Amino acid sequence: MATYLVAVLLFTLAASFAVEPATPEHEPASAAAKAPLGAGGTVIGVMFQDIDEDGVRDPGEPGISGHPLELEMGGVVVQTATTAAGGAFSLAAAPGSYTLRADTNFHAFFCVDTFGSFNPTALDDCMTPEVPWAFTTPEEVPLALAAGETETVDFGIRRADVAVLAGIVVHQGGKAPPGTVIEAFVGETKCGETAVESYVPGGIHNYELAVFGAGEIDGCAEPGEGVSFTVNGLQADQVLAYEPTGSGMRPMALVAITDYAIYWAQELALPNAFDPSPSAYGVIDGFVCQGADIQVMYPPFIGGPLVGFAGIAVASAELLPGCGYPGALVSFRVGTKETGTVAVWEPGIHYIDMDLPQAIVSGDVDCSEEVEALDALVALKRIAGLAVTAPCWIAASDVDCNGERNVIDVLVILKSVAALPFVLPEGCPPLGQSGP
Repeated sequence: MATYLVAVLLFTLAASFAVEPATPEHEPASAAAKAPLGAGGTVIGVMFQDIDEDGVRDPGEPGISGHPLELEMGGVVVQTATTAAGGAFSLAAAPGSYTLRADTNFHAFFCVDTFGSFNPTALDDCMTPEVPWAFTTPEEVPLALAAGETETVDFGIRRADVAVLAGIVVHQGGKAPPGTVIEAFVGETKCGETAVESYVPGGIHNYELAVFGAGEIDGCAEPGEGVSFTVNGLQADQVLAYEPTGSGMRPMALVAITDYAIYWAQELALPNAFDPSPSAYGVIDGFVCQGADIQVMYPPFIGGPLVGFAGIAVASAELLPGCGYPGALVSFRVGTKETGTVAVWEPGIHYIDMDLPQAIVSGDVDCSEEVEALDALVALKRIAGLAVTAPCWIAASDVDCNGERNVIDVLVILKSVAALPFVLPEGCPPLGQSGP
């Protein structure tokens, strides 16, 4: 089955974080500001994108709308506001000493949909990570508000020199567990670090990492320069050609493997498609090295078979005597059935083809491992809409390969059982045999 990958990289500052054209004067107070409790002071200002990074708002530098600010007294938030069109804001409070604080962590929306694809290094999550900007002015300003007076404070921000990555980390025999440390380096300079904090089984995304450029950390990457990674100290295979994403994101897999070969197989035909935990195995010199549960994609594609996928991690002989060594041939089983697929053992992730139906044969509707009159009866009942448990129904019942499961298929099965002549289209597997 071909792998379909629909990648949607939808990043924008949320609608409320839109960048607005510059305005010559400060805008009216935001509707989000709370009214003063009595005669007090007011603080107004604007948040703007400081393109030339001089800390002063120049003509043409746009305001940033929809951004929250807080007015604190003694560590307690007493007023909040949100920047309006043009980046303006206004807060009012009773006379006193305060701290005005702005935060530059915007939320991005990022989603890659891998429907129909089970590539372990492809994202299939949607997430809203925080993406850093940097201040060109102080982000906290002390204020002394007096009754009837107005203070003016502007906040300048710039896009950070940073590449924000997200994806999967594979460490040795599988997805990196929580606590796994990921570090980014340019030469000997560390330019980013994070840890896998959570992992949801069945999910793909398990890390987010900000890799900083030379504009943030001396010695880090200039555009186009290579960034390498370690996972719990083990060198990853990937090297990133650094380009700052600013407030965007980039999908990237990090694979750090020395003692395992992981074979990623798709479209496995299952001996019993309704078995909740069928398994696939890697075998070297007759020794079963490792097993992995096959996950079933259900419901199947219209007109197609049930398919499964598994990442079969085969350890080295150093970890598991009798297993992988350079040049060893690895064969694979689905349950007890040999698939016919053979691969060479080598550390890393390998994509192998175990296409259908290695374990399901044409016409064997009831999974009995032979084509008989009972298969025709089971198929007829299913076509009639009767409740019959027939695990191999979808993969085995379209015996004439026309994309439909109907009475013609039942007649072909009966002719086969009765040894009567019938003709199948070219390329259609004979009854009682597995498909191409």
